[in-house]
Amino acid sequence: MCDDTASPPDGLVQIFVWDLHYWISLRSATSNPRFVQEFRISATFNAAPLQSVLDVWARAHDTVSDVAFAPYNQPLQTLLDLTSVFAQNHDGINILLVRWEDLGQIEKYGEAGLSQIEANAQELVRAVRAISSQMAVPLIFCVCPPSPKSGEVHQTFFDRLNDQMSACAEEASSVQYLDYRTIVEAYPIESWDNPQGHERGRVPYTDSYFAALGSALLRMSLRLNHRPAEAISSR
Repeated sequence: MCDDTASPPDGLVQIFVWDLHYWISLRSATSNPRFVQEFRISATFNAAPLQSVLDVWARAHDTVSDVAFAPYNQPLQTLLDLTSVFAQNHDGINILLVRWEDLGQIEKYGEAGLSQIEANAQELVRAVRAISSQMAVPLIFCVCPPSPKSGEVHQTFFDRLNDQMSACAEEASSVQYLDYRTIVEAYPIESWDNPQGHERGRVPYTDSYFAALGSALLRMSLRLNHRPAEAISSR
């Protein structure tokens, strides 16, 4: 739920400035500020910082934010489980956040780790293709940035997985693909890597990146549901 006393996360003030004209134009398009929307999020990493980002946007539009997270690093289970937060979402958006390297252990197993990641990624793509049409709400599949070390060495490999997921989204009308490069083009943040956060709590990104990610997801969700700008939160 929203916390009216909370301060905006680091980086969100600048993003609000970048998006100010966009939000003003949307807000002026409706006189009904109380539509409520559900956000259900599954991620291969700890995505808890998104909560405060969505809460701030909710307060900015006089709505209530209610965001629920699936268990940590269980994207496939969340898709397949009929009792998961995805399956129980009937009036909002399901969001799947994937950092490909989280699907295996490259540093420990080397090439075998890459094979593990590819197998898990393909299984995830197949599940998205099979399950998305059964969901009551749209699914946003967002590929998040790799760690600098993995990206430098394995970017071609990750790009191939990105292409597979993008093709899946083109085939499934209820799936929207979002690439982190699109996000950083819209919101030119200085850095997204947070190695200390990843080591301590599996939070691999900076507050600035989470602010950009949450804002991009929000804009896409509004377009998907064709809802008023103020409808950015869930029951």
